[in-house]
Amino acid sequence: MTTKADPNDVDGCWEWTEVVNLDLLDPVLLDFAQARQAMREKYGVDFFLATWIEAGSGLTFLDFFQRNRADDPKGIVQIDLGETS
Repeated sequence: MTTKADPNDVDGCWEWTEVVNLDLLDPVLLDFAQARQAMREKYGVDFFLATWIEAGSGLTFLDFFQRNRADDPKGIVQIDLGETS
């Protein structure tokens, strides 16, 4: 979370679990070509798998997104999509 009125970007992460239905998963969420351009165009967000490691910090993206640039803790928003069909 930020107090900025207009943040530079929005990042997100999602969990790949056994309940993820690949037939329903938007292929854009797995398209990392051209710096995630398709993702940005469709959603306005960069999405990463929560368990992937962010190269600069060595943290998972889930943990990385919970720290600011000064390494202070910050809040994130969790959205549970529940079951979809």
